[in-house]
Amino acid sequence: MTPRYASWPKKHASSCSPFVALAAIAAMSATAAANTATRATPIVGAVAGPSQTIDDVRLIGPSGEVYQPKPGNPQIWQRQGVGGVAATVRFAGRHAATMYAAGSTAPIYVRANGIWFVHPLPSRGRATLATAGPVGAAVVGRQVFTLAKADRGWRRFGRTKGRVTSVWAANAKTVYVANSQGRLRRGRNTGKNAASWTLLRTRLVRGDFVRALVGSSRKHLYALSQQGVLLRIRGTRVSRVSNGSMVVHTATIAADGKGIAAGRLTDGRAAIATIAKGRMEAPEAIPGMAPRTRLTVVIARGGIVVVATNGGQVFSRQGAAWTPSTLSAVPSPGARFPRAVPARTQ
Repeated sequence: MTPRYASWPKKHASSCSPFVALAAIAAMSATAAANTATRATPIVGAVAGPSQTIDDVRLIGPSGEVYQPKPGNPQIWQRQGVGGVAATVRFAGRHAATMYAAGSTAPIYVRANGIWFVHPLPSRGRATLATAGPVGAAVVGRQVFTLAKADRGWRRFGRTKGRVTSVWAANAKTVYVANSQGRLRRGRNTGKNAASWTLLRTRLVRGDFVRALVGSSRKHLYALSQQGVLLRIRGTRVSRVSNGSMVVHTATIAADGKGIAAGRLTDGRAAIATIAKGRMEAPEAIPGMAPRTRLTVVIARGGIVVVATNGGQVFSRQGAAWTPSTLSAVPSPGARFPRAVPARTQ
C-alpha cells in the first residue's frame, strides 16, 4: 500500500502535492537484469527491520538499488529492484517499518511496494536524514523534522544553524544535530514549531567535525567524526571512545548498547571492533578486504556480521571466518522491475 501522505497546514498545500512515482525507474526489465553480469556496485548504506535475522537486512546502492540476502545463503545478495532515486543516495534509513533515502538536497524518498516515491517536505535546500534511532528525523535547509509515527507524517521540530551533517532523534521532543562548523547541539522542542538548542563540547581537533550520529536510544548514542574519532554522547556530555588504534568509518549500535565499529587500522587494513559499555575493544583485521578502502556499512544480525565498502566489496562473518559476498544482478524472487509509469497521484 502506498504510504499515507503527511498532513500539513493549508499554507503549505502547494508544496505538499501528492506522491509522485519516479518515471525513470525502469530503464531495465527483469529479463535484462537477469542477464546482467555481476558487478561491483558501491554500497552507501544499509537498513534493517525489527527482526534479529540477516534476512531482514537490506543493502542500498547509490541510485537506490536494494539488495537482500539470498534465502539460506547470506553470501549472495540479490537485487530487489532497479533503484529509481534521481539523486545519488547519501542517507538511507528505516523508520516505522518504512524505508527512506535522501541525496545531498531535497526531496526525500520513500519506498513502498518495491518502488521509490518522492516524499516532498515544505522546505528546500540541503538534506540530511537520520539513518537509525527510535524516531525518524530529517533536516531540509535549516528546518528540522521528526517522524514519530508514519501515519501522522513528518512534523516540524524547529530551525537549526549551519550546514547540518547529521541528525538523530530520541523522540519527537529531543533531537541532536551536527554541522560542518564543528558544532554539535541538542535541541528541545518548545512548541509551535520552535526549539531551544544547547551546544555540546566535543573536544575534537580544529577542522574536525561530527559527520554521523548513530544509536539505538539516548542511553546508547554515539558520534563519528570526519577524521574517524568515535564519541559517546550522554545527555549533554560527550566523551571519546576510540583510542587511535583504528580510524572509524561507520558503526552500528544494538538496543542493548552493544555495537560494532568498522574502519581502517593504522597500516591501512580494514577492521572491526566491538563496542560495549561505552568502550571500544581491540580491533581485528578483516582478511581479504582491499587495503585503504572506506567501509560504509557494518551491521550484525543473527550472529552474522556484514561489512560493505564504497567500492562494492561485501564481506560477512559467521562464527570466526570471514568470507566475501557477492552482489548479484539476478533479481530475487518477487523483485519489482516495473515499466516506466506516469506521475502517480493519490
